[in-house]
Amino acid sequence: MMKVDHQGRVAIVTGAGKGIGKATSLLLARSGAKMVLVGRSAQSINETKAEIEKITPDVIAIEADVADWQAIKAMADKAMDRFGRIDILVNNAGIDKQDKTREEQFTIDEIDDADYDKIVNTNMKGQFNCVKAVAPFMKQQKYGRIVNVSSTTGFDGNVATAPYCASKAGIMAQTKTFARELGPFNICVNCVAPGFTLTTMQDHRTQEHINMIANFMALKRVAKPEDVAHAILFFTTAELFATGQVLVVDGGGTMH
Repeated sequence: MMKVDHQGRVAIVTGAGKGIGKATSLLLARSGAKMVLVGRSAQSINETKAEIEKITPDVIAIEADVADWQAIKAMADKAMDRFGRIDILVNNAGIDKQDKTREEQFTIDEIDDADYDKIVNTNMKGQFNCVKAVAPFMKQQKYGRIVNVSSTTGFDGNVATAPYCASKAGIMAQTKTFARELGPFNICVNCVAPGFTLTTMQDHRTQEHINMIANFMALKRVAKPEDVAHAILFFTTAELFATGQVLVVDGGGTMH
């Protein structure tokens, strides 16, 4: 792990209960950050909290849906009440589909308004809500590091994943807008675009399918959550002189 010192910093991670969010939260805690864990599942974020408490007592868990502006505004206020500042935001929360019994998402003919809106509101508008909630505090302190998690499907698309891919492409565009607007306040906003990563979103995959996907990667393996977390950690560093950038983390599967 690269040496990063976040002593005195406060970090918010959404979707912190599992996968990339959990791995990132652990890395940030080990680097010295005080942690605010956000997620829709109280059970999963409290499980992450219990692991982080072995590293630092400075951690709170907040149950909130990123698509709900009032809940996210309250989340930021709770973080300020507890720690007095917000330095880092990792916008990781996201969903890929509504019906978890299906292996694939809905095709154009099958998807309805509720499914489409839920995915876009969670993945893209949810990130907007979080940035809107923390930006006033970061502006006031003239410092901030925001990392938005997207996906390589935002570049290439995929079959039967229209709202997911659209939201991930939108995240990249939003990142650039946020970076331009917040840059004068010493707030860097960047994006990490993972490829196929072994999270719970992939639980339905067979090992044979995973091996086939790995074969397309230059590194001949698929990503673990920790691989993506290390890229996110880089974008949270105080020494950073990069903003509005999209870093693809997919083992050489796409090479954008």
